[in-house]
Amino acid sequence: MQQVGGGAAGAGVIVRASEVARQSAELGERWIAQAGELLHAMLDADRVGFRRLDARDELSRELIVLDRAPRAAPAAEVVRQRALTLGAGGDPEDPRGRAPDAPAVVHVASSPARDGAPALELSRVLARCGLADSCALYLHDAGRVAGFFTLERSAGRPLFGAGELRLARSAQPLLQTSYVAVLHIAGQPDPSQMLREAGLSAREIEVALLLARGATNKEIAAALSRSPATINTHVTRALAKLGVRNRTELARMLSK
Repeated sequence: MQQVGGGAAGAGVIVRASEVARQSAELGERWIAQAGELLHAMLDADRVGFRRLDARDELSRELIVLDRAPRAAPAAEVVRQRALTLGAGGDPEDPRGRAPDAPAVVHVASSPARDGAPALELSRVLARCGLADSCALYLHDAGRVAGFFTLERSAGRPLFGAGELRLARSAQPLLQTSYVAVLHIAGQPDPSQMLREAGLSAREIEVALLLARGATNKEIAAALSRSPATINTHVTRALAKLGVRNRTELARMLSK
């Protein structure tokens, strides 16, 4: 396991790790933007968004690829209205707990909710939020949903047609293959992202990454120009948030 030396060497590790994380994030975002533009061109959606689903079924913040919809309500309100109307797990676009053989493209206007609520009720939810129609395209990795696009049309526009949905289904395998390739090339899951999702602060993430590389608390203190006591506190909090006991378990978690 790599050891981190004094202050200058430790700072160098942080810079390199930060640069790798930045390049990985940029690669992923470029792919999302390009794939989203392709879907927009195929389905003429007013709004295209993308969300990632991690191994713990936690949804990331939505990344907006395109938004030309003069909607009456923001995206967060759409989600809230669906939750209120349909109940937990009722939204057919919710990727959590989806079976591996579930349809890769879900069209809200023609899909009943999981709890049996009719499509008409879903249409009413969309209408209250200034939308006419919505569909989702799911991307799988290792048998689970790893990310998905949501495509929406504003109120007053026609529903997505059968031909458009066929195009989306035909594009899904290519998008899925390229997305998985991007995840692996970028070294996903990104350790920094994993730590952020676990609730670690920016400083705790720096400490945890160095700790996982084998640095001692004293070496981390020198690298970050902080006192050993402060680093000890960061280490204790980081390990507690991650539910691990020591640097060995931390390194194992981040290497998965």
